[in-house]
Amino acid sequence: MNPATILLYPLIVIGVILAALAGPRDIRADVVTDWNQITLATQASPSCTGCIRTPFAARALAMVHLAIFDAVNAIDRQFAPYLVESLADPGASPEAAAVAAAHAVLIAVYPQTDLVAALNQAYADSLNSLPDDSAKTKGIAVGESVAAAILALRSADGSAVTLPYTVPPGPGIYQPDPAALFVAWGNVTLFALESGSQFRAKGPPALAHGKYAEDYLEVQSVGTLNSLTRTPDQTEAARFWLENSQITWNNIARIFAEDPARSLADNARLFALLNLAGVDTTIAVMDTKYTFNFWRPRDAIRAGDADGNELTTADPTWTPLTYIGVHPDYISQHAAYGQAAATVLARVFETDDLPFSITTSTAPSGVVRSYESFSQAAIENMNSRVWLGAHFRTACKHGLEQGKQVAHYVVKHFLRPLHNHRHEAEE
Repeated sequence: MNPATILLYPLIVIGVILAALAGPRDIRADVVTDWNQITLATQASPSCTGCIRTPFAARALAMVHLAIFDAVNAIDRQFAPYLVESLADPGASPEAAAVAAAHAVLIAVYPQTDLVAALNQAYADSLNSLPDDSAKTKGIAVGESVAAAILALRSADGSAVTLPYTVPPGPGIYQPDPAALFVAWGNVTLFALESGSQFRAKGPPALAHGKYAEDYLEVQSVGTLNSLTRTPDQTEAARFWLENSQITWNNIARIFAEDPARSLADNARLFALLNLAGVDTTIAVMDTKYTFNFWRPRDAIRAGDADGNELTTADPTWTPLTYIGVHPDYISQHAAYGQAAATVLARVFETDDLPFSITTSTAPSGVVRSYESFSQAAIENMNSRVWLGAHFRTACKHGLEQGKQVAHYVVKHFLRPLHNHRHEAEE
């Protein structure tokens, strides 16, 4: 876990939670975005050990937002449901349903006493902002019912399974430092895809190949701690994008979710699709990573005389700008998640060309960076992993492609608008 991503302590009032996670300005659109921020704050709590790691966090975000979506959609059916087919009383409050659904999922996923206390306070604050009538009561019942269905669906999905990493060392083979994480994650039950291998990447270049040498020499030069070829802007971007991907891309989505023209149902669907694609991308990535078990640049460069490639030269003291060694190089989870998110956002908003500015919890001196499109941000996010010295270029490029494939599949097959609602452009 990156220390800079520890943003909040759990026992704080909901107003502080919202302000702290909003980024460069206070973004509040509706209860969907409120509970998106509350979820991120819960995952960042120091007492929630490991919760901020992207696969675990992506799973929880997907469960929360699918529950919110199905609860809202059950009352005002505008989209194909994810799981809950039955329709609720149209007099029920969709806001209360969304709040109750999110709260019920979160206290089940994060049962630590202090986190539950904070979540209960946030729940009370959210409900107190709604009229105290029968619509609220009915909405709460809908939300709790939908949450129970989502929790039951995911109760034995394999996400808690851990396996040892047993691949013996050798040229090109990843060896964990300090430990390999998510070894079994490629076998977690998918939320949307048919299998973890459905969009498995084709594999890294052979060690003796010229493409491998090209990747090697690039990261050896630009990714080292005191690089003479990495520009100051690249160094800033590398550190800027160090933040766990689910945080950055949910924050980006909230910038556009605050548009007053967007309905509660629109935002419920936006965050459900974003996090549905996000979690299945993490599963697909881990399937690929632990299929090829390819070594990280640090270990590759330090052992460059053992790879059989005459174009590479070993540097036993080579040190990356930031070392990441808890799972294999190929492919980059960061690149894949970023492209999946960018693709969903472009599809939902029917254009890629929407400018925005953001900061991150790892941005040097809190710098704000600006982008002209979702894809521009995703590409810089991808490049940042090479500039960090964390990944080879091929791992990043193939990750970008895998994230795009997952996202297109999710948007094409899930939560589709019904015939009386506007449709995104097909791609």
